[in-house]
Parts: sequence; C-alpha cells; structure tokens
Amino acid sequence: MSESVYDKARELARSIKESDYALEVERTRNVFDADKQAQQVLFDYSDLKERYTLDLKEGNMSEEEKKARLLELDEATRKLRDNEVVAEMMRAEGEYNRYVDLIFGIINATLTGNIQSGGCSGDCSGCAGCR
Repeated sequence: MSESVYDKARELARSIKESDYALEVERTRNVFDADKQAQQVLFDYSDLKERYTLDLKEGNMSEEEKKARLLELDEATRKLRDNEVVAEMMRAEGEYNRYVDLIFGIINATLTGNIQSGGCSGDCSGCAGCR
C-alpha cells in the first residue's frame, strides 16, 4: 500500500517543525524565557493594550484620556521594539509565519489548480500564483 495522505501530512508537519525557521523561533523563545526584563516589557505592552482596548470598547474614556493612554501605549511599543530579545523573537516568528504561509499557499494553489507554469521556486518576488 502506498503512503497515505495522512502520513505525508505528518511528514510535512515534521519537516516544518525541524526547519531552520522553527529552530530559530525555539532558540529565540528560550532566550526570551530566560530574560525577565524582556518578559516584563512584553507583559507591560500586552497589559496596556488589553486595558486600552477594553476601556475603549466600554466607552470609559474621555478624548483626553484616550490621547494620554495612546501616548502611554506608544511608549510601551517603543520599549518593545527597542528590546533586542523581544525584537529578535518577533523577527524569528515573523519569518517562520511567512515560511508556513508560503507552504500553505503552495498547497492551496495546487488544490485549486492556480499553479504558475514551471512550478514554484520558493521566491515569491515575481509570482502571482500562491498569494
């Protein structure tokens, strides 16, 4: 019996999990997990953003309060971007997500028959097929 589609899906998932992109995400998350300051910066940003969104949704803020909170959120965003550990982790996660999106795009293009002639080179700069 030939290899089932389920086996091939598991193999693809293992390949993605073992990719350089996934390994870099794991490495940067381990660095983040060991850095209390980076964790605090991310926590502070997430907490401010969540509280702002909730208060905005509930209508609990005046225009002046909104402006003050947005300035506070901008400062937290700056601290987040300026923290090298957080920035490196976010960069790695972004590259990993683009990699996975490319793979799913290829699968989708294949399923829908929207494949460019000549197949996929993995370089999307001149392609209109997957995306």
